[in-house]
Amino acid sequence: MPRVEPADRDDVDELAAALQGRVDDVVDRALGGSSSRHGQVTDLVDAEYAQVARVATVAVATWIGGGDAHDARVVGARAWQLFGHLAAGRDVVLGEMSKRCLRWRDAALDVVGEEARRIGASPAALAQVCDMLRRSCDVTLVRLTEVFGSERERLRGELAEREQRLRFQVDHDPVTGLATRDVVLAQADRALARARNHPERVAVLLVDVDDFKDVNDVHGHDAGDDLLRSVAEGLRTSVPGAAEVARLGADCFVLLLVDLPAAVAGPPRAGSSALARVAEDVLAVVRDAARRCRASTAGADPIVVTASVGIAVGGAGSAGAMLRDADIALHRAKQAGKGRYAVFVPAMAGAARSSRTRDLELCAALDSGQLFLAYQPTFDLIDMTVTGVEALLRWQHPARGVVMPDEFVPHLERSGSICDVGRKVLLEACTQGARWLGDGRSVPVSVNVSARQLDDAGFVADVEGALRESAFPAELLTLEITETAIVEDAERSARRLGEVRALGVRVAVDDFGTGYSSLAHLQLFPVDRLKIDRSFVAAMLLRREARVLVHALVQLGQSLGIETLAEGIEDLAQLAHLRDESCDGGQGFLLAGPLSAGEVVAFVDRWSGASGVVETAACAGSRRLR
Repeated sequence: MPRVEPADRDDVDELAAALQGRVDDVVDRALGGSSSRHGQVTDLVDAEYAQVARVATVAVATWIGGGDAHDARVVGARAWQLFGHLAAGRDVVLGEMSKRCLRWRDAALDVVGEEARRIGASPAALAQVCDMLRRSCDVTLVRLTEVFGSERERLRGELAEREQRLRFQVDHDPVTGLATRDVVLAQADRALARARNHPERVAVLLVDVDDFKDVNDVHGHDAGDDLLRSVAEGLRTSVPGAAEVARLGADCFVLLLVDLPAAVAGPPRAGSSALARVAEDVLAVVRDAARRCRASTAGADPIVVTASVGIAVGGAGSAGAMLRDADIALHRAKQAGKGRYAVFVPAMAGAARSSRTRDLELCAALDSGQLFLAYQPTFDLIDMTVTGVEALLRWQHPARGVVMPDEFVPHLERSGSICDVGRKVLLEACTQGARWLGDGRSVPVSVNVSARQLDDAGFVADVEGALRESAFPAELLTLEITETAIVEDAERSARRLGEVRALGVRVAVDDFGTGYSSLAHLQLFPVDRLKIDRSFVAAMLLRREARVLVHALVQLGQSLGIETLAEGIEDLAQLAHLRDESCDGGQGFLLAGPLSAGEVVAFVDRWSGASGVVETAACAGSRRLR
């Protein structure tokens, strides 16, 4: 490059001024060959590039003209950082950014060359200006590559961290931080594979917090989440031997135990076994978790919860099968009263399949109308006249014949279908009573009501709707509710039964004497009739205690002005004893079994009082709708 003489300094300054005056030409020429026209970069990148090219041209022109070199470096840094970030972020490939830098350099060189010819600048001055432009571009290219590399590493680190966070979120519960179902199943499968010759050394404990919904309803969802976190922490830190603890659902956890010693592996048949001790530890953890939640909230009502635990030991073949077996055992523990553990045995699987089959059959029965009502007459035991009928639900099974309610009503209760079925039963019974009334026969009807129905907020409206739709007089309807159902929430039951009584409907307590009600409850409840449970009637002539109890119940009803009715009268001796006790009413197969709606009218017409008891019993016994 020719040496620049002092006389050429003026040419260099004039070229710098000319370059600064033609910034727009440099930018336009640099953009003119941009490959963004072919869609490789976005309009936003073009705009950023134009701005950087403009500022860079001004800064380099200032430097060439003798200005501060620091300004050029600052602008150059801005250029390489911007393009390095774009390339690292895959907005623009690195090669495209390099081409853009070279394109800017060439555009600036072209403009400088044109201006040198216009003003007749010396070759030395032109060479110095071009060299300064090339050096500026070279520095930018080098720095761009460096920034690209460091930025790419930074982005890779961020992506790896983000993937790790996402993986953790997928594999862990957001409330408790515990592993999810897929994680624990994968670990259990690996543990079973390692212990393929001794699968009994692997076990799972399925833990369900009993009545967790009540915690949310009474204390709020924040308290419920606090309880779950407390339970999770307790299971994670206080249960020895747990290889993994996971949350399966809203209130359900699972513990995986692996590498159990041969001496303690296998089902906990006795309370001293290792697995039994783990199960007891789990039950204690849940109780303690509830106490800790209460202690952390000043002035709050106590949270009292228990847990049910299902245990399955390896041997089912897979983690999924083992979890299924633990779930079956958990269901058995809840059926036994909650707050306890149960160990899976193969017989439970058969029972579970039978239960599932029954559920499916019941769904079909509901759809096809296989459920029907039979009506068992009730009697005044003083003059032996018919006082009404009790509507009894039956299932006409296509293969098994008539199925009694004890076999299918619990399934309806568990599935939640009992409210819909109860609503239909109530309407059908009222409609049938209205038909009898239309035929000139006033037949009072009693209908059984489940605890789930009584608990339903729309229960009273259902009763009112059935009476209105059927046009059946309210005073001819009696609702029978079990003693256990009404004492579960005595105050609520009293309010709801009071609303039913306000409609004119009578209320009877069914199976009286088998629950936990007291004299105070009877004074609280608006009750018209006490039904003495059949178990007491069957035993009263055999055991003195039962005889004394029946006597006391009849006397209690008389003292409170409540009618008494004995269930399950099977022979003449029972009937005679109840009449001697002055029991108001009764029903049973001695007097009449359940009848179809059509048979009820004929029976009432044929009944001739006490003299017809034996004859009618013989007739009814031959065609009972059991």
